[in-house]
Amino acid sequence: MVSFRSLAIYGNGNGTSATGAYPTGTATGDYVLVQLYKENDATVSLTPSDLVLVAEGDNNTSDSFHSYLYIRKFTSGDANVNLSWTGSTWRDLQITAWQGSSGTGADGTDGTPSVQVSTSNGTSITCPSITTSIANSVLACCAFTWSGVNYTDPDGASTEWTDRGTHARDCHISTKATAVAAGSQSSQTVTGSASTSWVGMQVAIKNADA
Repeated sequence: MVSFRSLAIYGNGNGTSATGAYPTGTATGDYVLVQLYKENDATVSLTPSDLVLVAEGDNNTSDSFHSYLYIRKFTSGDANVNLSWTGSTWRDLQITAWQGSSGTGADGTDGTPSVQVSTSNGTSITCPSITTSIANSVLACCAFTWSGVNYTDPDGASTEWTDRGTHARDCHISTKATAVAAGSQSSQTVTGSASTSWVGMQVAIKNADA
C-alpha cells in the first residue's frame, strides 16, 4: 500500500534554478512529488524531462508568486531534480518520496488534483476537495505561502494528519496517515501562524493503476 517515505527541502533564496537530490531512501518504483515556489511566471525547464506537471497556481495578489506541483516515477540512478527558468527570483523546492504503489507510468495521481488561490491574505489555506477512483490512494495537502509561517495541519476525530516538513517561506505538505476509499474526498485546511497570500492544492497518490 502506498505510504510516505521521506522528505528533502532545499534552501530558499534568489536564483534562476532550483536543484535537489531525491530524499534519503528513495527507491526504484517510488513516486516523487516535487513542489516549486517562485516569484515570477517564467516557463520552467525540467530535468528529468518526464516530470509531469499535475497542478499549478498563480497568485496575483500584492504578494505575487507562482506554485507548481510535479510528479514522476523514480528509478535508481536517475538525475537529480533541476528546474530552471529565465530571470533571477526568490524560489523554494521541496521533494517527497512515496513508496508501495504498484502503479505504472510517470503520472502517479488518482483523479485530478485540485487548486485554490487566495484572493486576499489569510491564515486558513484551503486544499480543495477532489474525487478519487482507486481504493487506498493517499491524500496530500500542499500549501504554498508568500510569508514564512508555522503550519498547523488538518486534524479530525478519526483521522490523523502528519506534518511532513515546514520551511520558512514557502512550501509545506501534510499527508493523511490512512489510505482512503475511492470517491469524493473533502477539502482540507492548513492553518498558518500569520496572515499571508497562499495557494492550496490537494493530490491523491495512487495505490495502483485503475
